[in-house]
Amino acid sequence: MSAGSLPPGVSDEGNGRYRVRVYNPSTRAYIQRRVVGLREARRVQAELRADVAKADNGRRRGRAPTVEAFGESWRTELRHGPLTAADVAATLRLHVYPGLGHLRVDEVTHRDAMGFMRRLEQTDLAPSTQGKVDSQVRALFSAVVADGWRDLSPFARVSRVRLSRAQTRRQDEHVPSATEALHLADLARDEGRLDVWAFIRLAVGTGLRGGELVGLSVDELDYPQPTRLEVTHQLQRRAGGGFYLCPPKTEAGLRTVPLAPAVAETLAILTAQRSPHEVTLPWVERGTERGERTVGLLLSGRYGPAPVHESVMARAVRALAERAGLPGRVTAHSLRKTYTTILGDAGVPLKVIDTVTGHESSGLTLGVYTTATAEGVERARQAVQNALTTADSENSVRAS
Repeated sequence: MSAGSLPPGVSDEGNGRYRVRVYNPSTRAYIQRRVVGLREARRVQAELRADVAKADNGRRRGRAPTVEAFGESWRTELRHGPLTAADVAATLRLHVYPGLGHLRVDEVTHRDAMGFMRRLEQTDLAPSTQGKVDSQVRALFSAVVADGWRDLSPFARVSRVRLSRAQTRRQDEHVPSATEALHLADLARDEGRLDVWAFIRLAVGTGLRGGELVGLSVDELDYPQPTRLEVTHQLQRRAGGGFYLCPPKTEAGLRTVPLAPAVAETLAILTAQRSPHEVTLPWVERGTERGERTVGLLLSGRYGPAPVHESVMARAVRALAERAGLPGRVTAHSLRKTYTTILGDAGVPLKVIDTVTGHESSGLTLGVYTTATAEGVERARQAVQNALTTADSENSVRAS
């Protein structure tokens, strides 16, 4: 279907996926959803428009709830995995409710909001935590506006937490180059750790998050010669033990990732030496168990075919980085940054990088002027292939 025949507010992202955008005049922002199928896009668009019209046509009547009461109701409706949901709950309970929780949502003033931000900046919280609290309180009051309890958020004209680039950067983190990352993979292979070898190469070649990598399954690949990966879930573990499957971290996490030939070769070597193992695990969505799903996992534990948590791989990566003498702390997430660096250095458009990495809102300004075209995605695939081929050659020379 051509772009011109699509309904206004619906854009085709390829592979049968569509983005729906509905403007909400109350929040002065767009509500966005990503869905599969044009029929579903039309249905979701109509539903969102009805919700916006309902909130716009009639103001809520009665006594407004307190910030804490509204926040507890609001957070349970968010589409988050259990770990993220617990993090949101803790942020609200520890940092938002103590200062604002007792106030009604319609009586929080601009001065209250300014005082909250001033106190937040004066705390000894880590810069990243301050930024998280800032984002959560603004999202909370955006929901207050969307639900019709007030016309404008009290934080709308309050500056965000002022954090310098040096503050927000992880001072001790080292993002390895492609050559350094593949050298770590080679060290893992020399130790007989096929699982870690594959984890590192796949992380650098796909940019998947840790939970998405350890949950990678055969049904997400277009076999027999995969050129793309459909990210549909991640693997997590409950605090008390036991694995489960859940949606990716964000709605944008449901995405298509192009696979360079070097990445496909890694998958071929892995499956030739270790067959995927089928497991049936609970499916958890929005903190609630919703049945079970059976998947064929590609990565497994060190001692046999069983699910493995991303923390196990992260510890192995850190140990290898220390052995290699890399300057700084290397985490599993650092390898995801290696992937985005490869794409950025190759000149891949920021919109394409956002799409293939599953970022919800990074690069919004440039995103207005760029489009994730098929040509751009192919450039991303070729950039990874070139970087990994060069890195393999350099490591071969080093080994000889």
